[in-house]
Amino acid sequence: MKPDHLIHKNRKDKMATVSDQPVRTAQVRYRDLLRPYARHLLLGALLLLMTNLCNLIGPRLINDAITLLDDEQPFWAPYISDSGVTVGVVSAILVVVALLSALVRVSSRGVVFNVGRDVERDLRQNLFTHLSVLSPKYFQNNEVGDLMNRMTTDLNNIRLLAGFALLNMVNSLFVFSGTLPLMIHISGKLTLAALAPFPIMMVVAQGISMELYRRVRKNQENLSVLTAKVQENLTGAQLVRVFDQGDAEIQRFGTVNDAVFGSSLRLATLRALMFPFMGLMALLSTAIALAYGGQLVVAGEMQVGDFVEINARLMQLTWPALALGFIISVYQRGKASLDRINQILTSAPEITDGPHTGELGGQVTVNDFSLRYSSDAERSLNDISISAAAGQLIGFVGKSGSGKSSLLRALSRQRLGESGHISFDGVAAEDWNLKNLHRQIALVPDEGFLFSTTLRENIALGKPNATDAEIDEVVALAGLENDISLFPDGLETMVGERGITLSGGQRQRVCLARAILVRPRILLLDDAMSAVDAETEARILTSLREGFASSNQTRPTVLVVSHRLSAMPEADHIYVLDKGRVVEEGRHADLMVEDGIYTDLWGRAQIQKQLGVEHD
Repeated sequence: MKPDHLIHKNRKDKMATVSDQPVRTAQVRYRDLLRPYARHLLLGALLLLMTNLCNLIGPRLINDAITLLDDEQPFWAPYISDSGVTVGVVSAILVVVALLSALVRVSSRGVVFNVGRDVERDLRQNLFTHLSVLSPKYFQNNEVGDLMNRMTTDLNNIRLLAGFALLNMVNSLFVFSGTLPLMIHISGKLTLAALAPFPIMMVVAQGISMELYRRVRKNQENLSVLTAKVQENLTGAQLVRVFDQGDAEIQRFGTVNDAVFGSSLRLATLRALMFPFMGLMALLSTAIALAYGGQLVVAGEMQVGDFVEINARLMQLTWPALALGFIISVYQRGKASLDRINQILTSAPEITDGPHTGELGGQVTVNDFSLRYSSDAERSLNDISISAAAGQLIGFVGKSGSGKSSLLRALSRQRLGESGHISFDGVAAEDWNLKNLHRQIALVPDEGFLFSTTLRENIALGKPNATDAEIDEVVALAGLENDISLFPDGLETMVGERGITLSGGQRQRVCLARAILVRPRILLLDDAMSAVDAETEARILTSLREGFASSNQTRPTVLVVSHRLSAMPEADHIYVLDKGRVVEEGRHADLMVEDGIYTDLWGRAQIQKQLGVEHD
């Protein structure tokens, strides 16, 4: 199967959205990147051909000008004038040809280099699209810094491969195929002698190319580690300072930085040896032509004009020979980068789409569901069975690590189970269309992410066209009214990167408002109000239930995970988890008489409340 889905078929669908493109996995090959631009590449090749045809004329005109000094007219003179041509006329023609060559060359570079830019843009768009459908598990196993490096440095290398390297490869092909026959026509033995160093150059270039690929690949990997280390420390800068780990992190960064320096130096050393070698071979070729050609002229076996022409043509071969080193370097960098990009594009989404669409009623059923994060890890969930009727408030409590958050991630279709079944309204979760399901199920984690933009835009993330009235309503439901009234710019306040200008409780309530705005049929709260006080948490939960009803909206099914039990008495049903299993269940009053884990947790919560151990 050819990966046409990974490249844009024409210029009209450059900005295709995630929903416009099918989720597939296929390896991108070099020709797949260039296929959409075949016509542009053909135009570029024709312009390059015209450039080289002009360049073929130049040395011949120089030869003819020298011949005119001996009062011999060139063969084409009668086509210009019956009385012949002068050196001035030949010089004028040479200038016109040179100008035409320059104009066409600039045009060819513009066409081919633009293809490189287009390939870079298209591949970046498709790479981002593919990343957006991969499961959270993929990002846990791959560092963000490494992915960022692939999205920038590696794509830049592929751009050079599709533009610079391609242009010079085609140009070299035209130069050699056009120039060599003319040189052989003038003097076969001088041509063979002058080109004697070229086979040596090719053999050495092949050996260097293989080693260059290995060094480029290693350097790219080290750069990814460096990018990841920088990203990690910038994100956790406050934590590093709090624990006074600045010196230790500087030392760790130095180790990574030294590794990049070493691999970059080894790569630069190889390239530094390659380019002078190519230049030396080209100069050796010129020296042979001058020495041997001079002997032929002295011996009367070659005209001076032919000697000058063949040396001029040999000079035309010098740049393609020198460019061979650049082409090899760019090709190997691009090849290594394309391999790294393909590692992402061939990664299949863990969770795939199903055919079922439609509106959710809100019923949730989990039967004997087990979850394991990796093959060598213990089960996070073990034969879990729960049920929630539409519109119910279901509570999940338990000690840290009991599996509460894992269950909500599975319900939001972020994790794939090892065994068992999850269904919504009686339809298996895997049969639901993911986009349709995500539109109706909202998960609010304990550490919600905010973008570096305004409060309004963060709240309206899932519904960009939300009206002011709709936003005001969810702000009230989430208990944000008083906070926003204190901000000088209100909802237009910039929250900073990751919402750094807000308190923990404010960030959580903004994330809650964002989830409520899309009117989900199932609302999953994963300790989403841990940074607000118990009274505020209870008030928000009450507002969610009553607020939806007062807005003539169907009340959502709310599944709440909370380490704090103040809201549990209002729950329609409570599940107590321990070591990935449901060990107790029932309403608050029922669980309190069982004298089990729930009773113990409730007692601890009351003691903490009396001692004033509460969140701000």
